[in-house]
Amino acid sequence: MAAAAELLATLLERQGRLGELDELVRNQLERARSTGDPAAVETLSLKLGALLERGGREDGALEVYENVLDWNPGCLDALRAVVRLLDAPSREAGLGDAIERLIPVEEPGRVASLATRLVALRTAEGDPRALESALEIAAAASPLDGSVREPLVTRYAERGEWGRAAEVLFSAFQAEPRDLLLLLRAAEAFERGAQPERAVEALSAYGDDTDQPELHLERARLFVLLGAPGAAIDAFRAAHMAGARPEELLAALGTAVAASQGDVAADFTLELVDVLESVGETATARERLGALLKEHPRHRDALRKLASICAAEARWDETAATYRRLIPLEEGEALVGAAMNLADACEQSDRLADARGGLERALVSLPENAELRARLRQIYERTGASRELADLLVREARGQSDKAARASLLTRAAELLLERGESSKAIAVLEDVRQESPENILGAVLHSRALASTGRPQEAMASLEEVLTVHRGRRYRELSLVHGEMSNIHLESGDLSRALDALARAFELDMRNGDLAMRLAHLALDIDDKETASKALRAVTMMKLRQPGGTEGASAESKAVAYYHMSRIAQAEGDIRKARLMASKAVGENPSHREAQELLRELKSA
Repeated sequence: MAAAAELLATLLERQGRLGELDELVRNQLERARSTGDPAAVETLSLKLGALLERGGREDGALEVYENVLDWNPGCLDALRAVVRLLDAPSREAGLGDAIERLIPVEEPGRVASLATRLVALRTAEGDPRALESALEIAAAASPLDGSVREPLVTRYAERGEWGRAAEVLFSAFQAEPRDLLLLLRAAEAFERGAQPERAVEALSAYGDDTDQPELHLERARLFVLLGAPGAAIDAFRAAHMAGARPEELLAALGTAVAASQGDVAADFTLELVDVLESVGETATARERLGALLKEHPRHRDALRKLASICAAEARWDETAATYRRLIPLEEGEALVGAAMNLADACEQSDRLADARGGLERALVSLPENAELRARLRQIYERTGASRELADLLVREARGQSDKAARASLLTRAAELLLERGESSKAIAVLEDVRQESPENILGAVLHSRALASTGRPQEAMASLEEVLTVHRGRRYRELSLVHGEMSNIHLESGDLSRALDALARAFELDMRNGDLAMRLAHLALDIDDKETASKALRAVTMMKLRQPGGTEGASAESKAVAYYHMSRIAQAEGDIRKARLMASKAVGENPSHREAQELLRELKSA
């Protein structure tokens, strides 16, 4: 039956018998309605509407299409037909409503033109509410069309509906995700609509923003508003890296500081100082840090930054003062760095002693730190703090596992104590050396010297004999120190002969030592042992010149003195020729030697 009807409809249409075709379709439509077949009703109604349009009966066709929409409000073909039929001067009154019904189901490519037409219709009608609805529809359909978007945004803004304005702008940005201006406007509107979180969320949609300082600055400002200082600082840094103009960055950071309190304001101030320093405004940076430290005098990062800036500008006194404030707040490697920097600053300002307190404090916290110990030792040595240096060496020795290194530290400490006249303390230090290293020659010599200085010569001599026993049968040059010290003890007791014997033994072990040879010569002359004196003096004259800091050889002054005494000995023996030669050599070695000059004149006139 249906196939026959379809065949008949095709035949009638070919023959142009539209009236009969109309009647046939209407009959089919009635049957479809009666049987409750919506699909057939829709298809046949659209077909009937088309027939009516072809016959010039637009009103009838419009009625048919409206009936279709009663059955199916979203029928795209019916809605298109209604809009098409109403788009005529005599029917425009209902066109706007028809377009509003069509747009939601129309193909995307056709929506923009429909939306534009709708706005024009509503504008002509003069109904503000209807126009705004049209603008909303048009903006949603074509978000990049500024001719509809901007009037809509303006309307929302005038009513203070910033959230709605922001959504329109953000939708436009999503349609063109590289339009930074749209994004910034959307973020501003969200903020004005009391939705700063939404503003931040919108700004995060930009994607690769490494070269957009404005975007980072806006984020930073919003994070400040939201009370998220960490995120704000990250954004400020990103803006700096992206090349934000210094004046804009400084202004934004200044606003952040002013809007904050406590630790948050301090963090923003430090960021501000970083920017100031990067653009060379170090004086302002120091002023900002000074103000911050008045409020937070123990702010570690502020002190670090101030010290760094002062050091870069060679403001050494200020640098040192800042590091002295910082050291009590630091720990670990940071404490070491602060203490070392303090020492550098004090050295630069020729006030090295002022670094002692800071380094000592640091060493108390980090007693095993070799770098601190070495620098403090250097300061003690250069400032003449021998007592403190001795104490430091003793403490260092206690932590030293190597026996030889420990003995070296203790003997050096003992030397310093002896130089200060603190013999009892030196003895206590050296007892440890003797017990652990009885073979230590320098330790024994110093121990003996300390004992002798406290009126204990027998114990002093015993200490020296003990170390000689340990090294019996050996001829170490260092053993000359032992015999030299024995000579000193004999001299103190008035036994010049034994003192000379000990000194002669010392010289036998160290025959390149000009000072030792001269000591021997002087002592021999004192007891009128010309033979021993002559040997020692002759040895001095034959030695090479001693190099600065060395122990081998003799100085030109010593050589002049040796020649002078050899001249005197020759003169006493009646050998004027030899005496004159020796005196001449003495003057040659030291032309300013007055006694040698007088002797030479005397000998020449003889």
